Amino acid sequence: MKLAYDQIDNSGNLSGALDLGINSQVMADLTTGLAIKNIGLAADDHLLPLALCLGGAYNLPYSLSPQDMFTVFIDVEIKHDENPVAGLGVEYTYLKLFQVRIGWNQNFGQVNSNRLGFTAGAGITYQSWILDYAIAPQGDLGLSHKVGLQYGF
Repeated sequence: MKLAYDQIDNSGNLSGALDLGINSQVMADLTTGLAIKNIGLAADDHLLPLALCLGGAYNLPYSLSPQDMFTVFIDVEIKHDENPVAGLGVEYTYLKLFQVRIGWNQNFGQVNSNRLGFTAGAGITYQSWILDYAIAPQGDLGLSHKVGLQYGF
């Protein structure tokens, strides 16, 4: 479940949505997943864009120490009435507590895309909780900063 608030100039909008997904561990180091994002409620006649996401993660067989791990991610997001977006990234995890990642987003079909370019992020995991920060380009609007708090069950 999530709440989203966006503001441009003096006008703001609040929306709520639900993401549903499933993942499967195909092999010991390979996980795949499928999700439907932004199943939501309208707020001021605005809905978050419904999206289908497919992805995979592979834990690389080498690391810097026994307490860390490198993971490669790939995903594709298909939104209603928009071009597909593909992402590729690498995450470094230390002690199963701290994560740092870099990536690249590519929006197919547009030369001057709002979701094109390098992304970065960091996270902290404690038991079932994850605090996450990400930064990504948004074309003419500049950079977006996203903060998330997740609880897994």
